[in-house]
Amino acid sequence: RWLDKARRAGDDLLDGQLEGGHFAASAFELNPATGGTPGEAACDVGLLLLARALRALGDPAWETYAVAAERNLRAFYLNKLWDPEVRAFRDSPGVPSFVPNKAATACEALFLLADLRQNAAWVDLYALPTLDRIMQYQVRDGGQLGGAIAQNSIGHTRIEKYFPFYIARCVPALLRGCEWTGQEQYAGAALAALRFIARCVKDDGSLPAVVYPGGRANRYPSWVAGLGDVLYAADLARPYGFDTDLG
Repeated sequence: RWLDKARRAGDDLLDGQLEGGHFAASAFELNPATGGTPGEAACDVGLLLLARALRALGDPAWETYAVAAERNLRAFYLNKLWDPEVRAFRDSPGVPSFVPNKAATACEALFLLADLRQNAAWVDLYALPTLDRIMQYQVRDGGQLGGAIAQNSIGHTRIEKYFPFYIARCVPALLRGCEWTGQEQYAGAALAALRFIARCVKDDGSLPAVVYPGGRANRYPSWVAGLGDVLYAADLARPYGFDTDLG
């Protein structure tokens, strides 16, 4: 029953894929525009997870979903967003920019595609260099902000704001990097990020929307749905030693 639902969602994405590889209405608050990050990468992740499930069942339709995701990754992420000078994905084709959590979603898709295609180039050439840049945005001084990942940069200006929900979205790709390479630095970065998030949790279970240098935090609006990403990341990290109770 759940696979049928996932397949209907995948078919909806296929029906909405445009000639250039973009997905319709993929640009968040700018909709009905296309080319949104991480919206399109998230579509690719969903399609590739569906393809993996169908292939495991011996259903030949898996290839259709994989092709659609690969088409988007090639046309948009590789051809328009990849910045060869910094070896990471820009957030906008025309602006030197980097948003760690959005780039991490693209990395998740690349790991899945590499697995399906049995082609390590997707990871070695694009995902791992991007993860290395994400780690460059992490606070490592061990203070109150230790483990936090800066929200973004535009040009050479780094925006020193820290969004716990978005930081959590970096964790799955970082853990995948550790799994792929065996290098503990990726898991270490993921664990440090989660420990920062855990320190931000309030007594009522909420998280601030943003934490600023110096520790000032903005708790309004109080986002609820984003806690799903935090709990998901925490579950993934438990085999790596994350043991904070987020009950």
